Amino acid sequence: DPNETAESLKAKQRERQLMKLKSQRTQRSLRDSKKGVDQLISALCGAYDDSLKDEDVPQKWIDATDSKQQAILQWRGSLKWRREFDVDNILEKPQPFYEDIKKLATYGWLGLDNEGSLVVIQKLSYEFKTTIEEFRKRNITPQDFATQSVFLNEYWIQNRLSPTGRINHILDLDGFTLSTVSKGVID
Repeated sequence: DPNETAESLKAKQRERQLMKLKSQRTQRSLRDSKKGVDQLISALCGAYDDSLKDEDVPQKWIDATDSKQQAILQWRGSLKWRREFDVDNILEKPQPFYEDIKKLATYGWLGLDNEGSLVVIQKLSYEFKTTIEEFRKRNITPQDFATQSVFLNEYWIQNRLSPTGRINHILDLDGFTLSTVSKGVID
């Protein structure tokens, strides 16, 4: 365009350079993310025993905490919890309330964020009390609901729907208030 100034041309050139740099960073991030999810799965799955050394703590845990000691405690806690609830085998276990919970507790995945992490949304609404009553009518316990949440997270990670191994879980609380939850619902 003959009416463009040297300044506007420089601005466009800087923008193109920034876009190219961002694209290179994104590609590098996705490449590193694939390694990251493989490391995450490797770090979480398998035996929890005394053969684990503190130096085996994955870098993801160190990056997410204030100290290596805190990372070690959280990682070991995660492994212990996974063993106690047999999470490594959860995808092979029947989920008898899957469809009922899916109908009563609206959720789904939206896609990936700019860093390649899965974005999941769950809707809690003013109808929460009714949802809890429906869970009770169908004999769905809080443990059943928690098990399904773990099942879904494990499915998303194991099937690499989250290339980074991270999940951003959004709770939509529009219309939901604390008065929606009464002692009767919690009991």
